[in-house]
Amino acid sequence: MEDNVLPLLTDDTKVMHDHNTVNYNPAFHFRNLECDQHLERDGQKNADDTGHQWNLELKEHIASAIHDRNLAEQAGKARFDADYIVAFNTGLDKILQHGWQEYEADKVRLEKYGASFERALLNKIEKYQGNYFAWLEDFSLPTSNNLSERSLRPVKSKMKIAGQSESEDAARNYAMIRSYIETCRRKGKNENEALRRLCEGNPYSVKELFS
Repeated sequence: MEDNVLPLLTDDTKVMHDHNTVNYNPAFHFRNLECDQHLERDGQKNADDTGHQWNLELKEHIASAIHDRNLAEQAGKARFDADYIVAFNTGLDKILQHGWQEYEADKVRLEKYGASFERALLNKIEKYQGNYFAWLEDFSLPTSNNLSERSLRPVKSKMKIAGQSESEDAARNYAMIRSYIETCRRKGKNENEALRRLCEGNPYSVKELFS
């Protein structure tokens, strides 16, 4: 928000995150995507806490679809056909129905621990189903935000080694340089060339990188 990035994104842009609800803002025009790997982790946590089986069924359901997607991509397809998507959604509905059944049967025992998390998880999947599984209809969309998280690891490593930045300005400069280099690398630009241009006061522009 400080850099005015989100308000400038258009309706043909997709933004993936781990259920960052502030992104569901009518002032924004981009499409929200939810990370399925974080969903699987939440399901595993709930299974560990409650012993309920629907979470593991959901994990297997998603993993199976991702496997099928990889095979379909290798065959040159750009999306699943309508019958596959209907079958996936039907299976998902059955899993959620099983989840509510397990929740209702066990919510008294879990009232002090686990019930609220499971209820919120079931509601979240039902409400944001289209955001979690948009990749069924468009294989160019990712299933997780792991790429972004991998890009953040050097920042965490720096913090562990240095402890902190010298100042807020130093941290901001580091973040801007990292962002510039990472964007250039993802767009196929040589990092040394990108840094040379930056030092000469002629960095790659957004238009150059995304044209």
